[in-house]
Amino acid sequence: MPKSIYLVAGLAAALFLLAVAPTAFSQEPPHEPEPMGTPESWLILPELPETATQADVGAEIYRLVCKSCHGDRGQGLTRDWIAQWPPEDQNCWQSQCHGGRIPPDGFALPRFVPPVIGEEVLAEYDTAAELYDFTRQQMPWHAPGSLQDHEYLQVTAYLLRENGYAAVDETPLDETTAAAFVLHPEEAAAASTPEATAAAPVAPPAGGAPWYVLALAAVVGFTLVLGVRLLWKR
Repeated sequence: MPKSIYLVAGLAAALFLLAVAPTAFSQEPPHEPEPMGTPESWLILPELPETATQADVGAEIYRLVCKSCHGDRGQGLTRDWIAQWPPEDQNCWQSQCHGGRIPPDGFALPRFVPPVIGEEVLAEYDTAAELYDFTRQQMPWHAPGSLQDHEYLQVTAYLLRENGYAAVDETPLDETTAAAFVLHPEEAAAASTPEATAAAPVAPPAGGAPWYVLALAAVVGFTLVLGVRLLWKR
């Protein structure tokens, strides 16, 4: 078989790999649960006094929806909290429950459920709006977005109050007040000073090409060199 046939075949294979690489090797984005949304509330709350605050209502929603996973004190799914359940319910990850073979109407439960009340648990959120957005999009774990927007605001108010933000009882949360409710004012003030601005780190340059691009470039280069040598020897 003529050597030129090998050259043409090699080049065709390299070009094909270059064409399919972005699709074949692209990384899947992390799974984000789709918010369900419901036309009306499915919660049945106890009758509360007229003086009940937004956070007071949020406490009842937490008790009904969040407590089983995040703990009666917001401590997370700890061994001590699980030990308070009936013995037959303490192995959450057994088959036909929340692990192994899961029934059609069930869901997988992560091994670690973080605390929502305590020191530094809100460190990654700058405003109440960020906490509200996360809760509304991601919680509850098995049915994200299944509460009403005002119920997510009430839960947010409860979490803020339990984490030391008593001011939430004075100004109920809505989209406007939540965005203006700064959780770490000292850090925000320090970051806005001229000294902090001048000392801000410069963003590092973008990372190099993905490994598969470099590998394909090497294959193409090798094929071209081999082809030139074959043609030169003819």
